[in-house]
Amino acid sequence: MHNRVHVMVDIETLGTGSNAAIVSIGACLFTLGNGPDGLNTFYQRVDLRSCLDAGMDVDARTVLWWLERSPEALLELTEMDSRMDVRSALLAFKEWLPDDYCVYSNGPSFDAKILSTAMEKMDIEPVKFCRERDHRTAIDFLGDRCGKSPKEARRFLKGEQGQTPHHALDDAIKQAMGQHLLFLETDPAVHPQKA
Repeated sequence: MHNRVHVMVDIETLGTGSNAAIVSIGACLFTLGNGPDGLNTFYQRVDLRSCLDAGMDVDARTVLWWLERSPEALLELTEMDSRMDVRSALLAFKEWLPDDYCVYSNGPSFDAKILSTAMEKMDIEPVKFCRERDHRTAIDFLGDRCGKSPKEARRFLKGEQGQTPHHALDDAIKQAMGQHLLFLETDPAVHPQKA
């Protein structure tokens, strides 16, 4: 996997099922040794009407959850500038992906599943299952390797100042940075006593 490019992806949705309407897609390239590549990112807001026209689902509980978020986070739903229809957004994301990559996301049944379902619905070849990775499992594994409880390991996922929670790109960068920082904790070149 050394030659593969790592991609962290995060989506914001209006549901939690596999057919949920997508409101934004964020992703960044990263390496375990160097962290996120802030210059090589993907971010696209998605037009909700196009999701509804495609038969994607909106869940009332998720909408209510969004209404309890910060005003900055709500912009993911309400800011109408630069929105793209769902098919075009998914195609743009697929075109942005490098040639040899693996995609990390929070849980195999959420981001990755929703993206795959949407791509299939739009007649776009989804990311192959063998390229999908689970970020939470990686965090638990890396935390375990450096003697941290799951709760301690998750402290590496705290965002930087200026990042907006529930903003797809900010969340992807935060997740990639957390994975990178935990990797450094287990790297014998950085911490020889842990070798």
